[in-house]
Amino acid sequence: MAVLLVACEGSHSIDDLDADRDAAALEMGPIDFGRVDGGAMDLGGPDLSAPDFGPPDAGDDAAALDEGIGDLGAADDGVLDAELPDFGAPDAGLHDLGTFDLGAPDLGAPDLGAPDLGPPDLGAPDLGAPDLGAPDLGAPDLGPPDLGEPDLGAPDAGGAPGWRLSSVESAATVGPVVSVALDSGGNAHLLYADQGVMRLRHAWQSGGTWFVEDVGTDNPTPTSVSLTVYNDIVYVSYQRSDTHELCFARRISGAWVFETIDDVGDCGALTDIAVGISEHAQIICQEAAGLRYVYWTGAAWMHEVWDASPNLIWISLSIDPWEHSHLSYYDAVNGDLKYGYRIGDVVVTGPIDTAGDVGAYSSLVMDANAEPHISYQDTTNGDLKLAHWNGSGWIFTVVDTSVGQGTSIAIDSMLHPRISYFDSTMHDLKYASWDGLSWTVEVVDTEVAAGAHSSLALDALERPRISYPASTGEIRHAAFW
Repeated sequence: MAVLLVACEGSHSIDDLDADRDAAALEMGPIDFGRVDGGAMDLGGPDLSAPDFGPPDAGDDAAALDEGIGDLGAADDGVLDAELPDFGAPDAGLHDLGTFDLGAPDLGAPDLGAPDLGPPDLGAPDLGAPDLGAPDLGAPDLGPPDLGEPDLGAPDAGGAPGWRLSSVESAATVGPVVSVALDSGGNAHLLYADQGVMRLRHAWQSGGTWFVEDVGTDNPTPTSVSLTVYNDIVYVSYQRSDTHELCFARRISGAWVFETIDDVGDCGALTDIAVGISEHAQIICQEAAGLRYVYWTGAAWMHEVWDASPNLIWISLSIDPWEHSHLSYYDAVNGDLKYGYRIGDVVVTGPIDTAGDVGAYSSLVMDANAEPHISYQDTTNGDLKLAHWNGSGWIFTVVDTSVGQGTSIAIDSMLHPRISYFDSTMHDLKYASWDGLSWTVEVVDTEVAAGAHSSLALDALERPRISYPASTGEIRHAAFW
């Protein structure tokens, strides 16, 4: 596109402009158009003392420029308050600048001072049944697991609906961390450590009865155990306390298959595990270099460091319907709640709540719209808080006051959050649920220090199931029927 440029200095009469038109060809030199803005160009009256020729607009104004007509508007000093002069055809001496290349601008590195860390809008996922075949997880697939007869109904507890508490295992050395997930029959599966026998313990419920077994012979770190269930296969990650290795296991046909997936340095602490429709495990853990993310591709384990900051704890991993990984955690050095996600090969992490000392006991869940919900404690004020990305920004809510330790979060089919947590003032296990209008808070267990750490899951009827240690040296399970 050829552009006629007219340089004006000071004030000119119409005669001066006519003379200038017939003068020798203007010596233009290359024009520095600066960075392409990409927005609509304002072609109104230019400042004639220093004309701004910014990037051209590809709309109607560009057509006018192609004809060599400049809309000079009214000059500020009134001298040019007259009809626009007809400059005729452009002088052949002028430079033909051709068409502008409006390719993608080089925006440089983003300013991460206050990053907008919401997950990208990826549209509606295609949740059709994938052709998964038989996933190769490194260990042989020995067929479906033997999980006992599923318990499809509520226990015969009698009375009005309410919380039913059951004892899973009584021993002074069990806990302090418990992880729970449900199989397709609604049976709860729990994972925890027994420090007395130095074993990892798996408990499951069938027909109203609890069964408990050792998971191998490794001595686990009691605070570094995690469990999930997908397609009735139990997946666990844990750290060996003697070697500080990150380990992975699956329960298939009643038998456990084990694998060490990271044995370099001190790794595997505070682990969390998730499995999606591809049946490929994804694991997050703490190590000396920061947060390590490990995932199975179907052929090999891949390793990445997400955040190399020190003292990152209360790590929680969740995957969205596209199987993208999302993470919440607490930066104990700066007292911030942090969030991160991985889309393709791009990993984004950063703080999302920095108002005081916030982020301890973080727990993350992704909803069906791939929007994260995070429960955590505001230590400065002692409150239970919820952070939710609504598609355009983070919304922060105080759920309960003077509480908020040991949180665990789940989402129901209406995308309403449910949270289990410890009331550090009354020393009770509590449960909060959002119905779309208000929060309802219930006391689940009033034994002193019961539920200092809890793990929450919802069954097919969206009834809450909470597993937790009691101060008496007992693993308990609470179900609402």
